[in-house]
Amino acid sequence: MIELFCESRNRKIFRPKESTNKKCNSCGTEAIVVTSENRVKFVPAHVFINIICTDCGTKEEDFMPKEEVFECINCGCTTYTKDLNRPKISRFSEQFPYYDRGMGVWLKNKHHRKTEMKKRNLIEAPGDFSVSDMQDQKAIKQAKEDKSIVEKLEKDMKESPAFAEYRQRKNDIKFKHKPGVKNG
Repeated sequence: MIELFCESRNRKIFRPKESTNKKCNSCGTEAIVVTSENRVKFVPAHVFINIICTDCGTKEEDFMPKEEVFECINCGCTTYTKDLNRPKISRFSEQFPYYDRGMGVWLKNKHHRKTEMKKRNLIEAPGDFSVSDMQDQKAIKQAKEDKSIVEKLEKDMKESPAFAEYRQRKNDIKFKHKPGVKNG
């Protein structure tokens, strides 16, 4: 695969090695071939990393420039180790701007979202889930509730005194469950 970079759209493009097409599909401009010599130019200047202070063990997620000197918010130490990043949540609409109902604010981009979350002392829930997963959970919960209702009704029909007449008449040959339906 050949790695290309479209400057006007600020995104990477991948093509098969034998491809001669170096144009961006979105905007049609000529993309730059990324090589080992110019790769640094296309690496983001800021990164999200999970940091663990080597002195006190405080964990912190930070959006920081690659050259920034780290200083622990707890003890002031400048030495740290990088922790594994948490898995990201797959959001069904990663189109900005959008209104986040949970925070009650319009979000402009991913960095703005992280900043607003940090202001409110919020962190993303770990794991991957989407709206379809939440809908599946809702359907599973509804199915369990429906099943318990049916099981209770079946038990009542077999044991409850309220259904004694039904049980007695059910064995009668002339008894009809529904109008127009014959037994047998």
